[in-house]
Amino acid sequence: MGKSNYLDIKTIKKHARELRRNATDSEKILWEHLRNRRLSGYKFLRQHPIIYKADFKGLNYFLADFYCYEKKVVIELDGPIHEETLLALLLIFFFLKKFDVVFWNCDEQSEYEPFVAQ
Repeated sequence: MGKSNYLDIKTIKKHARELRRNATDSEKILWEHLRNRRLSGYKFLRQHPIIYKADFKGLNYFLADFYCYEKKVVIELDGPIHEETLLALLLIFFFLKKFDVVFWNCDEQSEYEPFVAQ
């Protein structure tokens, strides 16, 4: 997940690619359940940039761990970097009613099974 920074689209895409290449173990496990429309036929993207503000300084964005455009769902796996952006996520996604947000704190693969079965 990215911090709120004012940047251009090339820099944002580069940051997203870097995060995809350096995925955590939890992200890799969940991605195996979500990729290639494996979850109820819905397409998920990982480390997807969501731009929520653009002005003269540049683009303000957030990188969602996983994102489904069809259902407007963001899935965020818990980790230390998420603590600093939790409030921003709640304001942007929950209160503005643009997306449903799922926060998931998983340390073991077995904890994903109930989630992906829903």
